[in-house]
Amino acid sequence: MTTMSPLQRQPVSYTPEEASALAVAAAGLAGFPASDSVRDLLARMDRGELNEDEAAAEVAARFTRPGFREV
Repeated sequence: MTTMSPLQRQPVSYTPEEASALAVAAAGLAGFPASDSVRDLLARMDRGELNEDEAAAEVAARFTRPGFREV
């Protein structure tokens, strides 16, 4: 049986902006820098302009339809 440290039992809560910054930093550390379009998409989600489904639809449209322009 594995024993968890007290730190592993603590729930973690981030604001949308903090979660986005963490995701961008983690991707960068892994060698995948975030593009301007990704940063813009995350910022729009952080501001509540897009929900997860709308963001996913934009990403799908960008990669499945020719001519989807990066803004």
